[in-house]
Amino acid sequence: MNKLILLICGFILQITVVFSQNISVLTQHGDNRRTGWNNRETILTTSNLNQASFGKSYSMPVDDQIYAQPLVVSNLNIGGANHNTVFVATVNNTVYAFDADKAGTFWFKNYTVGGMRVPQNKDMTGACGGNYNDFSGNIGIIGTPVIDSARSTMYF
Repeated sequence: MNKLILLICGFILQITVVFSQNISVLTQHGDNRRTGWNNRETILTTSNLNQASFGKSYSMPVDDQIYAQPLVVSNLNIGGANHNTVFVATVNNTVYAFDADKAGTFWFKNYTVGGMRVPQNKDMTGACGGNYNDFSGNIGIIGTPVIDSARSTMYF
């Protein structure tokens, strides 16, 4: 019940996705060189990127802020069917798997070890001469995870 309350009260993730090409984004900026370039993009052009044909598809609630880039796995088998899936990590150490094509949550899990708490920005008071203000609360998963599709494993 507490997780449900966190979800309802949490921040909102805005997802905009076009999946007709079934391209996965398994690491920050899409490739190991961190270029952010999708060299297989054939649909999006400067002429069709406008308010009428491009924008937010839906929003999904999460339990805290998101600093990490959301990752995408196309055609991931979940429950016997293939789904385009968006993975999101929050600073509360929670990872979510969302259905990228329609509003829906496949699963979510908090990875804070039992009996422990998520690191917080106030834990960094000795860093930077006590002026560490880059974060406003929890500082759990802040770096973008990496997905190893061959091993079906996410590293964070």
